[in-house]
Parts: sequence; structure tokens; C-alpha cells
Amino acid sequence: MVHLVDAHYCADPGKYVSVLLSCLTVMLRLELPAVNVLSKIDLIENFGTLAFGLEFYTEVAHLDYLVARLEEDPRLKRHAKLSGALCELVEEFSLVGFETLDIQEKESVLRLLKVIDKANGYMYGDMDAFKTYGSPAFGPPIERDARWTSDVQERYVDQLGRPGR
Repeated sequence: MVHLVDAHYCADPGKYVSVLLSCLTVMLRLELPAVNVLSKIDLIENFGTLAFGLEFYTEVAHLDYLVARLEEDPRLKRHAKLSGALCELVEEFSLVGFETLDIQEKESVLRLLKVIDKANGYMYGDMDAFKTYGSPAFGPPIERDARWTSDVQERYVDQLGRPGR
């Protein structure tokens, strides 16, 4: 199962918590191999600047920092305790993580295809078909790669030249 989520939800801590809960709920209810994808990564900062680096949003760890940001926002402050409990729940399950996708970049699409193939076990199917796509069966295993995330951040997040960086 591939769960596409618009990357701009990362710019708003309240919406990001909702996305996390939605992804976790779908993963638990369907009980299928799942790949969560932040799509439209090239547009991520058109809707606001990110409070943290892109790796924070893809790895989904240390969500207590996110709860602190929720407490700073006057609109979300009254729900900060609930959001904190939801973030704790997401961290306890430790199932949610995100891949990134820029549909206009071939490398991004092929990388996501490899991750999806690995998740659903299709890499063990017809081997000739995978030579075209560069399946994980013919290359190194696909793992979360901090270099990939930092490269995506440099291209799409830091390109706008945030002050203080």
C-alpha cells in the first residue's frame, strides 16, 4: 500500500500530527506492507518554512520537539496536551516513516519504486522486468539514507535561502 501525503503538511505542526495519526491508523487497520510518501517535495516551502530539517519529518522520531512547537502556537496551545499524547502514541508504535517524491525527477521516482517493490515483496517476481527499473534484487539494499534526505533538503528546502543558515 502506498499512502501519498502532500509535503506541505510538514509546514504546520498541527496538520503534521494529523497526517501521522492518519498514516498510523491506515497501517494498523489494513495490516499490509505500507510505504508513506511525502509527495510534491519540490513545493514543500511554498506553504511556509519548516520548523525542523527534512530528516525530522521523514524519520518521525523525537516528536517532543514538535509538541513544543504546538505549545508556542496560540491556536494550537489548548490542544497541545492531546497532540502530545498522539505524538507519543505514534512514537511508541514506531511504524510511521516517510519517503520523499518529486515526480519530475527520475531518480526520485526510481528510488521510490525500489522502496515500494521491496515493501511488497515484488522484487522476487519476474527478474527480467526489474532489470529495467533497477530493482533492489540487482543492487544494494534500500535503506533510509541520510545522504538522500539531506540532498533533497538542499535542493528543495534550503534553496530559498532561509535567514540564519
